[in-house]
Amino acid sequence: MVAIALAKKPWVRPKRTKCSIHHLGYRKHSATTNQSPRLLGAESAWFEATVAAMKIIADKIKQLDGKIVFVGDLNVDPGTPALQLFDGWLEGLTANHGITNTLSQLAKVQEVACDHIFVNTHVRVQDFRVLDDLVSDHKALLLEFDLV
Repeated sequence: MVAIALAKKPWVRPKRTKCSIHHLGYRKHSATTNQSPRLLGAESAWFEATVAAMKIIADKIKQLDGKIVFVGDLNVDPGTPALQLFDGWLEGLTANHGITNTLSQLAKVQEVACDHIFVNTHVRVQDFRVLDDLVSDHKALLLEFDLV
């Protein structure tokens, strides 16, 4: 079995970022209406750029053969169009395990699941969870798995 714990670099001081604000705006819209948000101006540009960036990443990953574990602070919640690009060929563990928050109490916002691990069918997940250990403004994700 292989075990991986992932965390961002140690937290130094809190910052309010546009991404955090957008997370909340998107979550509010998608959770209450189950539809894509209507965004204006800079928010719309950010949303479109995020989807375009994830498409580039998805296209690169699709070119890979074998065992795939794709991880990152992707700055988008599960279920957003940017992450729907992975539906059907990678398993999104954050979404599939019902994780609604990957930020610690050090973050200025809460209830944002912006950290993700995706695996393909060659990776058998033994354990996946979010750790409560205080390591930064993001919580660490723990993945234990076997390669098949």
